[in-house]
Amino acid sequence: METEFALLLEDVSFAFNRGKPNEVNALKGVNLGIKKGSIVVISGVSGSGKTTLLNILDLLLLPQKGSYKVLGEDASSLSESERAKIRANKIGYVFQDFALLNKERVKNNLELPLLFSDKYKKKKDRDHRIDELLLNLGISDKKKEKVFRLSGGQRQRLAIARALVNDPEIILADEPTTSLDKGNKEKVIEIFKELNKQGKTVIIVTHDVEVAKAFEDNYSLVDGQISKLSSLILEL
Repeated sequence: METEFALLLEDVSFAFNRGKPNEVNALKGVNLGIKKGSIVVISGVSGSGKTTLLNILDLLLLPQKGSYKVLGEDASSLSESERAKIRANKIGYVFQDFALLNKERVKNNLELPLLFSDKYKKKKDRDHRIDELLLNLGISDKKKEKVFRLSGGQRQRLAIARALVNDPEIILADEPTTSLDKGNKEKVIEIFKELNKQGKTVIIVTHDVEVAKAFEDNYSLVDGQISKLSSLILEL
């Protein structure tokens, strides 16, 4: 039977400098099941374990204890190349600092990940996909513009386009509204809501309470441990 979970963590722990006097426990027995087609916000301050959690969700790290399954696949049973293939085709990642090629044109930033795609092998298909995304995100007129000439809001939309370019099933967003003004923050929130309506599983990691309030399914990550947040708590 097909799993209902896009991502499933069971008793996941991870420590840096494990077994040494300066050991740091980043995650401590995390249990989290994210259903396919859902949108989830995980809130936490700096040092709470958010980055480590994202790296495990993105298959860059493996749990030292417990298990992690992505789309029904046990991460620990996958080879490094198999994990890379899932990242390239099934998971889209929106980086906090955009991680764009600032001296390259907008189109070039989207072409690069498409070269590793299993879905868009023909150039005409890649070109169509790029045009489609830029149009949907409202930056089609910036296709030939160099990235460093874009505004902050335009760069964020390009970063989202880059995460979506391979048509992934899962989107991970790391602090996607950092440094954005209120108007652009609201636009980004609406983009994620629309992607979720299209069936994408979306996980947003943020310290921004206003972003958390915009969504119903909220969790808090504190000192490496995760718990469900109620809407009442967010309103306090």
